Amino acid sequence: MIKINVKRTFEDFEPINEHQITPCVKRFSDLFPELICCPADEQKQKLDEINSLLDEMDDMDLRHILSKELFKKINEMIEKKKLSLENALLLAKHVGFCKLQNIMWIDCFERTSLGERIEKMIVEEDLKKKEEKNEKLLADLCECYLLLNNGFSSELVSICVPCLLKVALNKDESEETQKEVEMALLALSNISKFYKIKKEMYLNDIREIIKYHHEHHNLTQLAYQSAWMFLMDRFHEDEELEGVIVNELHFVGEATKELQELMESGHWKKKEKCRKFSKEVFITKKWLTTISRYFNWRWINTDNCEELVSCLAKLCRVTRKSYLGIFRNCIDIFEQMIDKRFSDVTDFLGGEAVNLLLEDFCRLALPNKLMQRRLILFGAISKNLKGKKRTQAQETKRKKTAKELFEKYEEEGFEDIIFGFIRSFSNDLFKSVHKKLDDFFVYF
Repeated sequence: MIKINVKRTFEDFEPINEHQITPCVKRFSDLFPELICCPADEQKQKLDEINSLLDEMDDMDLRHILSKELFKKINEMIEKKKLSLENALLLAKHVGFCKLQNIMWIDCFERTSLGERIEKMIVEEDLKKKEEKNEKLLADLCECYLLLNNGFSSELVSICVPCLLKVALNKDESEETQKEVEMALLALSNISKFYKIKKEMYLNDIREIIKYHHEHHNLTQLAYQSAWMFLMDRFHEDEELEGVIVNELHFVGEATKELQELMESGHWKKKEKCRKFSKEVFITKKWLTTISRYFNWRWINTDNCEELVSCLAKLCRVTRKSYLGIFRNCIDIFEQMIDKRFSDVTDFLGGEAVNLLLEDFCRLALPNKLMQRRLILFGAISKNLKGKKRTQAQETKRKKTAKELFEKYEEEGFEDIIFGFIRSFSNDLFKSVHKKLDDFFVYF
């Protein structure tokens, strides 16, 4: 059995037994060689069976499957005409989809014969005259390239982006078209923020895709999130996109609405010893990454974040027992919101977020590092409260919120709990946090 090293980015999983071969992995090892023996008309059916099996796998299973040897074997099967190019790309795309859904990092594809074949074919197909070009083949090749790679060449990205945006612009509502659009946008969302793409190559199309969804709700949840992630990663290099993202496409409101729908989907009770994440959890993770980038990269003057703060706090409550990674992502976003922006910090103080953080001070099992971050967050709130100029209406709101919050501190004894906890810190950390917390309570 071939194994590769994979960087695990989810903190929710239990430790992996490297020697464990699950029934899914065993079944894949039995099924894959049967592709060679299948007549052409039966090969598609066998591929459907293999892809369904891949859907059942978690990242531990996929770790045993995804290897240079697998991609080399697929390439050899193409060369020897044991597997059609269409079916090979169908398999490769699905492997890429499963890799992303399990938040896996693999670094073997681009150095394989299959990876080299796909890169060469993309360039060759793109150079063909319009009447000779196979648009469907080019889109499949581009999706494989973006889904399975981690690093990309500027030349190939410049081919893939307009090709896949053209696929994503298809407004047909059939299930098959929806799947094609979803795969195209998911592939585009995998282009790192560090790859600069000329605005004229994507902006009009991605704006049209998002605005059309606002009116017609034609995209799947994953497709819509992927469109936003692709656009947000371009924001990293182009601050002029702020007007489009904030004022025209209304990112905060859309993200809030989508997270609320995901929370209501009922997929949040994780089964015991279940390592595989549902599609809803995967999409939620992607939304949190996109929201984090929104608040992290720019000083954005965003009003009316109260609903988003409340939504993230509710998500914390839903996930803090079963999905600790998501819980921590939400807390990280709170820290970014307080530290890096703000129209008015009272939309943070007046919602569920502060109550949630205060409750965590009473949870004995909360790790010290997380507790320290909560305390530092209160220091950031204090800094924001003291340094922000407010209108009379904003100041009235702040005083009302502060009064309610301080009454809660007194009633439930939070001030004593907080200062009792920080006495356990090292001397330097104690002085730093104590001063910030003193400022916080004095300011109120």
